[in-house]
Amino acid sequence: MSRWGVLGSDGALGSEFCRLLKRRGEVFAAFDIPLLDITDSARLCETLKHLSPEIVVNCAAWTNVDGAESNVPASRAVNVEAPGEMACICGDFGAKLVHFSTDFVFDGGASSPYSEGSVPNPISEYGRGKLLGEQAVLAGNGDHLVIRTAWLYGHTGTSFVEKMALLAAERDELKVVTDQVGSPTYARDLAEGALALIVAGGSGLFNFVNAGQASRYELVEEIIRLTGTTCRLVEATTDDFPAPAARPRYSVLSTEHFTSATGIEPRGWREALGDRLCEPIIYEKEIV
Repeated sequence: MSRWGVLGSDGALGSEFCRLLKRRGEVFAAFDIPLLDITDSARLCETLKHLSPEIVVNCAAWTNVDGAESNVPASRAVNVEAPGEMACICGDFGAKLVHFSTDFVFDGGASSPYSEGSVPNPISEYGRGKLLGEQAVLAGNGDHLVIRTAWLYGHTGTSFVEKMALLAAERDELKVVTDQVGSPTYARDLAEGALALIVAGGSGLFNFVNAGQASRYELVEEIIRLTGTTCRLVEATTDDFPAPAARPRYSVLSTEHFTSATGIEPRGWREALGDRLCEPIIYEKEIV
């Protein structure tokens, strides 16, 4: 068994990672605000050096895409500076840092899935910050791992899936965009995929998403079907919903590199979504 540290343990991904480690009987410590603010450099350094884990999983992130446009210093402190510092601290005592990034590092101009070798070109501050965070982690001394994912949802937080499921139950009609296409991903599957990469000795940059692709409209259509609501969907475009931050219109990610490293084919997004919506779970905070 390894000794683990999980940062951002209360979020959708962090709670799933803690659940997975507990099920496997691993020794781990879980941290989130207010116990640990990753932007507090002194506290971060003190905590990691005291814990001295073999693997640190950073699930903490600034995820407010629109808010990043007007809060650049705050968002970069979380998404760039803190991960870079983690990589250096972990490198100092030989630990592996596992960090998560996003499809928003791409501009959405492609017509086939983005691989790890595709050239990033973020069109929002959130995407720029996440790309800089990737680079900071991979530049740190050590054998670190960065995993890009997309359209993440889980059992905690306020993801697109959670919001749409609630709105579909409350309203008679919803307008949803058809011109944003991506890879819906269940946090439980991402946690399991990340663990598989760690066990396989993966380092560097990998993508992990559930298989297949969907527009936002198709995703909500499936949510309505699975939950049995009678909400009517109306097709819309991104231009119908002006927002501070631009969104990539196409951000499907390829998982060929992941499968080559682990021998695992991610399951389809519809199956994963069905599990999430048919098995509501509330996780309690676990600190071991």
